[in-house]
Amino acid sequence: PFFVDNSVGASIRRALGARFDVMVSADRHRYEYYEALTSPTVASGLAPLDITWNYAGSIGYRLGREGRIGVGASYWTRDSTRSDERDYDNLRVGASLSYGF
Repeated sequence: PFFVDNSVGASIRRALGARFDVMVSADRHRYEYYEALTSPTVASGLAPLDITWNYAGSIGYRLGREGRIGVGASYWTRDSTRSDERDYDNLRVGASLSYGF
């Protein structure tokens, strides 16, 4: 099996002075699942489908010109036509470190 992901998202990053910033984002993913060989559901146009939303926000501290360390949270939801057991919503909290070359 494989899936096709059609997604769209947007993010905004705003400086809060010389070193601090805040970032918010929203993303939507649409996953359509297919078998490697044609199956009756694919032929009829009823491929299993998952819709995932992600909303996130973080506060960061800039390290020089190319680096950032941040802490934030993201909220995820998934609605699935495959099974009600695949549906979920949860909150994730974490930290990030990025550096560009």
